[in-house]
Amino acid sequence: GDDDDDDGVANLAASLRKKKGDPTEIKKLRQAIKAMNNQRSLIGDVAADTAIETMREQLAALGVVDDDDDDNDAAPPSSNTRPAAAAQSDGDDSEDEAAAKAERERRRRKLEEEEEEEHRRRERKRKEEADERRRREEERRRREEEEEEEARKEEEQRKARERADRERRQREHEEAERARKA
Repeated sequence: GDDDDDDGVANLAASLRKKKGDPTEIKKLRQAIKAMNNQRSLIGDVAADTAIETMREQLAALGVVDDDDDDNDAAPPSSNTRPAAAAQSDGDDSEDEAAAKAERERRRRKLEEEEEEEHRRRERKRKEEADERRRREEERRRREEEEEEEARKEEEQRKARERADRERRQREHEEAERARKA
């Protein structure tokens, strides 16, 4: 996952720090940048840009400045790299680096805001679902209570009818006995 990619970038960066200017390491790093660009659709722009920027910083540490042209990452080194000293004398590079850093920070904040909004949305949805379950449970209990009350009333009515029938039969029996005695 993303953690594996981060570990790979960190390991690559550590090994590159040890081999400053090594053409093999520069080539490996450039290939890693190209591979990261190829995986952009899988890992997302923010993750890809962050990893690529880290790798470009390592290129600079190796004495090579990458010109940020993603389409030329596989091109020969002479077409898209230049010595670090020439880049430093350029004056615009520090502004470009500051702008790139600001853009990375803006993207990071935007990603955090999106993640926070997604978290809030999920929490609202969980709360709504819990409220709906609670409402359904209350409705079920209310129906059960109404059904129990209805059954209780029906039972009382049945008992009242039986009592009235017994009393009626008792009166009829008593009247029949009085009529027979008279």
